[in-house]
Amino acid sequence: MPTCPFCGSPLEAATEHYFCSFCDMEIPAASIQQNGFRRQLPPLERVSSLEDAKQSTQVLLTKDSHYLIHLLRLVREERTKVYNYLRLFNKVEDRPSDLEESKIETGNVYEYWTRKAWIIENILRDRSGFYPERITDGYLTGLASNMTQSNKKTMRFMSRK
Repeated sequence: MPTCPFCGSPLEAATEHYFCSFCDMEIPAASIQQNGFRRQLPPLERVSSLEDAKQSTQVLLTKDSHYLIHLLRLVREERTKVYNYLRLFNKVEDRPSDLEESKIETGNVYEYWTRKAWIIENILRDRSGFYPERITDGYLTGLASNMTQSNKKTMRFMSRK
């Protein structure tokens, strides 16, 4: 039985689409589900390296939130590493000129990774109203588990007696 991907109600067939009377909207044939099952989330795209963060903002906007959270973790780790180098440069009192150039370059790299973190945070914030402050292994594992569980849960009522 064709059902609505949003509410699980049975759909009324029309010529090129279906209609959900509960949602009061047309449902394209490609979006219908069967027997109250939810639309399955696509397989998660894996972040392969920090190089993925160098993609343009336009490309990052097309990535799923799970991908972006993993990427944000990598970007924050890199930013912290660069910040620690910058702190070391600032501690050196009498800097040779080549060290001063390295300090300026490190400052530019720090700014780059900070801006990348802001981009990813703002994309996540626009989607869900917040972005994670801390991204731990447990947070990522829980997120993946929740996604798997939501794929399994149907939108059907148990029979009433």
